[in-house]
Amino acid sequence: MMKRKAMKTAIEDVVTTGSPSDSASEKVASTSTVSVIIPTLNEAGNIPYVLNSIPSWVQEVVIVDGRSSDTPSGSLVSCIQA
Repeated sequence: MMKRKAMKTAIEDVVTTGSPSDSASEKVASTSTVSVIIPTLNEAGNIPYVLNSIPSWVQEVVIVDGRSSDTPSGSLVSCIQA
């Protein structure tokens, strides 16, 4: 129940203020696992921006390539090595 309450508090903060409060973010981060799934299709140029925009409390990032023709894997390798 605590996870659900902390998540609800964080969502309410985002809806009312545009960003989560520090305490709400800490509660969610300490009680939940957050994953981000990024579908891509010819988005190699945008991958570095998107990855750098992910908050530090996200524990897992999954990138799903939709058979891109612009080789997004090169962008991923660059971001991982940085």
